[in-house]
Amino acid sequence: MKKLFALITAVIMVFSITACSKAKPDEKNNIGSETGVDSEASVDMGAPVVENGRFIDDKAIPVLDIAGRYVGINYGDCIVSIYTDLEEFAAEVGNVEITNQNGEVVYSGNLIQVMDNKYEIKGTSADFTVYTDNEVINLEFYVDGKHEDYFTMVEPYIS
Repeated sequence: MKKLFALITAVIMVFSITACSKAKPDEKNNIGSETGVDSEASVDMGAPVVENGRFIDDKAIPVLDIAGRYVGINYGDCIVSIYTDLEEFAAEVGNVEITNQNGEVVYSGNLIQVMDNKYEIKGTSADFTVYTDNEVINLEFYVDGKHEDYFTMVEPYIS
């Protein structure tokens, strides 16, 4: 039953991604097209850079809202736990664990907030951006600057 649910979720994610890729550039959750700021301007201003083509909401998604269990297309699950007693301007906001299809942990560590809707796994070259699609929170996962997977939230963690 769990595998059937994961398969159905993956199919839904593929259809969502396909629909987003057919959207006009100004309709995508792409920071370059929505803010009108290119990467070079951001570097000059000292702001963190999010590469063009990545999905990321231009409106900040509250950190506590990303806590939950996600299902990926290539990987298995992604579990995001967020600290409930966050200090203002704290960089480390929680922890994350990503498993492969066999349930083996492949990435795990403290979660560092780089900027609104962008997080890194401390001590690794892995990061993800956060975006919503039909009011569902999604993660776009990268390792060494290469796209690895999309994760869709299937169970929010509310505290």
